[in-house]
Amino acid sequence: MQLRNLVLMLVTLMLPALLVGCSSGGPGKYDVNVALDQSVTGGVVVPSIAVNIIAAGGPEAQRLSGMSMTKYWQPDSAERRELAPKTKEFTFGPGKTGEQRLLKNDPIWDAWKGADTLFIFANLPGGHTDAPGNMDNRRVELTLDKSRWETGQILQILVARSKVSCLTPMKPEKK
Repeated sequence: MQLRNLVLMLVTLMLPALLVGCSSGGPGKYDVNVALDQSVTGGVVVPSIAVNIIAAGGPEAQRLSGMSMTKYWQPDSAERRELAPKTKEFTFGPGKTGEQRLLKNDPIWDAWKGADTLFIFANLPGGHTDAPGNMDNRRVELTLDKSRWETGQILQILVARSKVSCLTPMKPEKK
């Protein structure tokens, strides 16, 4: 009887740890490199391009996923102003075409605590059509789930004239 109670107690204590091991890895912090594509830097004039990085979770992430990028990038945008304290901004343009990096130990990650999705918004030149999520060429959404990225993975973001994209391969979702 005592052995049965001991085994039952051990199973009860170990079960939460086993269940956590089977779930997602939880959100992680990553270095994010943002670079301009040859389609941007190869011309006579390099356009000015702003890139905003924001992390969010829950209803905030849903809102950012559906937000109009045209409205977001308008001068004096209320959305951009509201998100400014939680935004890491990079600016590219003439004389400033080199890769820019958000480090995983940057203090902005503290403002993003609890976020599960990383958003990269780019103010690309030319006309673009608003669309939700990754269907809008000016927005990339990436999960922060540790189980989807290699340990120490650097997220490589490429900004082209017509689209922003993530070049880093994501691991398949566990079933």
